[in-house]
Formats: sequence, C-alpha cells, structure tokens
Amino acid sequence: MKKLFIFFALFCFFSISYADGGHRGKVVSTMDVEGYTYTELENNGKKIWIASPNVELKVGDYIEASAGMLMTDFYSKTLKRTFKEIYFVTYVNPIKDKSENQPKDTKALDITLQELYKNKDKYNGKLVKLQGFITKASPNIMGKNWYHVGDKDKNYDIVVSSADNSDLGDLVSVEGTVTLNKSIGGGYNFPIFIEDGKVISK
Repeated sequence: MKKLFIFFALFCFFSISYADGGHRGKVVSTMDVEGYTYTELENNGKKIWIASPNVELKVGDYIEASAGMLMTDFYSKTLKRTFKEIYFVTYVNPIKDKSENQPKDTKALDITLQELYKNKDKYNGKLVKLQGFITKASPNIMGKNWYHVGDKDKNYDIVVSSADNSDLGDLVSVEGTVTLNKSIGGGYNFPIFIEDGKVISK
C-alpha cells in the first residue's frame, strides 16, 4: 500500500471530493507518465478524466475503475496541462461487457462468509450482506478505510473499502457488491473484494 500513502500525501492540499460510485466506459485517449496513466473515458456521451497507477490501455478499450477522489483545476507538471476535473482512482480493469451502464442490484442477498467462499462465482457482481470480524484494518488510505474481514479463526478473508469506521477485532455487518480477483495496481490483487461497502460494528 506504500504507493497509495504517497499518492494521498501528494494531493492532500487540493480541493478534493469523492465520487459516489465507480467509473465505466470507453477509452478515448490515454497518456502514460512515470507511475501513472491518465485516461479520458466516455460514458453515454459524457467524457471524464481519470488517473491511475500505470496500466496498459489503448483507445477503444472498455474499462471499469474505482470511484476515486475528484480533484479540480489539477495541474500536471509532467504533462504541463491543467485538468478542470480529474478522478484519481486506485485501480482500472478491462471489462468484456461493453455496455456503459452497470446494472445495480437493489436488495442485498443475506449470506455467510462460508457461502460466499463456497460459491464465489455465483455472487460475483451481486449485492450481498454478511457478517464477520475485522482481522486487519488500514485506515485513511485515499480517503477510505480498508478492512480484511473473516471469521475468528481467519479461515476466510475478504477485503472491503469503506467510509465507515470500525476497529480491529470488531464483529461487523458488511454490505456491498462482490468483485472477484480485483487488481488495484502495485501488485495488489484481492480474490474477493467489496468496494465502498457498508461496514457497521455490531
């Protein structure tokens, strides 16, 4: 997570807000600099810029990205240009489904950690609700808290990013959409990941 700490520190003095959900669409332009890839993304005729850890992209690719933080009037010294609005995201992944609108589940499926692990492919992309214990907590990285959630014996492990606050060892209720094999760059890959989940201590 070292790169994420540096990333947050570099930009903490700018005007920042956070996106409500992830980004999805077609790459219309992309530029690489040391450490980062700048990508212009089009979704339903609307274009936005995102910046992520370096990722190999080409024009025409369809991608999804994390919500990230929105920065306004950001000046890139490397590119020598100002971006009126740009989202700094933790990961970008290619997608096979080329539809620009991502379907959203409205009701969470109540399941157990054991059920999620046993039938993880079944729940990929599904909104779920489950209980577990915080086995590792990394607070305030890129404006979010990052939790590892499992059982008391640490037989299971899912990673959840959240705006909610919980402590190591807490029994929590987790609600969010499951994503399998999520890469966030820097060599970090989470077999079971929930982004922007609700994490409520019991």
